[in-house]
Amino acid sequence: MSEAIEKLTGPAMAEIRLIHQTSVFNNGTVADTFYTGRIGLNDPLAYYERQLLHEIDGLAPARAYHEIGGGIGLIPITLGLTGRRAVNIDNTRSRISHGARILESLSLDDATLPDRVQMVCASAPDVFDSLDTRGAYAISTNIGAVRSPEFVESFLKAVQARYSAFIFDVCLLFGIFRTAEEWDERLELLEFIWKQRPKLLFETGGPGRYYVVNFE
Repeated sequence: MSEAIEKLTGPAMAEIRLIHQTSVFNNGTVADTFYTGRIGLNDPLAYYERQLLHEIDGLAPARAYHEIGGGIGLIPITLGLTGRRAVNIDNTRSRISHGARILESLSLDDATLPDRVQMVCASAPDVFDSLDTRGAYAISTNIGAVRSPEFVESFLKAVQARYSAFIFDVCLLFGIFRTAEEWDERLELLEFIWKQRPKLLFETGGPGRYYVVNFE
């Protein structure tokens, strides 16, 4: 995994700098700054992304890995660099385009990488019907804006129906919660929906907590 991250860094940082340059409108307002904080560190991956990749390395292998709301696709691309099949799903076309350029750059040294990594501009869970999810793990680090409880429940049921496992940050499924009581409440809700309790993978050191649940 460390070798794959090293390969990712140059092309990913070049694209992140481009995102930063184009994220400020003529009137000075900011458009997309999600990745710009990484420029000073010269590291395309946030701490939780690095930790997540190493945790995935220690899990039973999947047929494929699908990140939902994956932005420019750094996790799927890194997984692809390790020989895994991966899909990046995001409903923002500009982010998918940036990810495609990173993929294109890396493909100069690995011509088979585009065969393993797919960029999909779409919204979940609607897109699931058009993807081959058999034996695949779903990954969610951030599903975007705060959603209604009804949407979240239908999304979680759709993931369970189609994927063999789900890796996720419990806070970003429901919004940011900072106390043990709030985490437990959300885990109890997940257990009610899925009829099983997810297993803790790691804590980010802040409010984030990553879990995995196996559906098969």
